Amino acid sequence: RATGSSESGVVILGEGAERGALSKLAAELAIEDRVRFLGFMDDPAPLLAMSDVYVQSSKNEGLSNALLEGMYLCGPSIATRVGGTEEVLTDGESGFLISYPDEAALADRLTQLYLQPKLRSSMGRLAHQTILDRFSMTAMAKTLHQAISSD
Repeated sequence: RATGSSESGVVILGEGAERGALSKLAAELAIEDRVRFLGFMDDPAPLLAMSDVYVQSSKNEGLSNALLEGMYLCGPSIATRVGGTEEVLTDGESGFLISYPDEAALADRLTQLYLQPKLRSSMGRLAHQTILDRFSMTAMAKTLHQAISSD
């Protein structure tokens, strides 16, 4: 939670080759008590719903369901410019787009969202609305109906 207090922390979901290096880095920075490595989760939705920001720092990705879920449940997202990310996330409006592997940009954007709760809230509302407008069952049915009707 980005509260500006000692309650703030990072939760890392998934498995990958960097887990060991990230654990070591957390220890070196003396923040291991504020970083949780939860690995793969069948249903991350409850955890995402408690989060303030979703980060997807993929090197390669299609149109990620995880990003869509993060935008719907968390609000503002920070994601790398890969695959279909730019089709759903509008830089500076519903979140931030960064280049892979620009750690400085990621840190800057996380800090910006942490320090600016009003920005985080407005981006979060827009991210959530983007998913409702473009990816909900209602929106998809409407698009399908329009496609079928235009034939």
